[in-house]
Amino acid sequence: MPLPMYLTRLRNAISDFHTALEQFLNYQIALEENEPKRILYLAVPLDTYQTLHFFRHVLLKLQYKDIK
Repeated sequence: MPLPMYLTRLRNAISDFHTALEQFLNYQIALEENEPKRILYLAVPLDTYQTLHFFRHVLLKLQYKDIK
């Protein structure tokens, strides 16, 4: 995959993830009031998960490298 296409896909995946996370946090706050024992799960599209999963591993390696 060409780098510009990959970067666009990565930006879209990160944006999708942030949108989903924002909705998750809003629902979590509302549920804590009414149904505190209910477990809330975050669902994202598979391609978003796969892109972020790869990105997370790269990011963790870079962070670990900076700590050393």
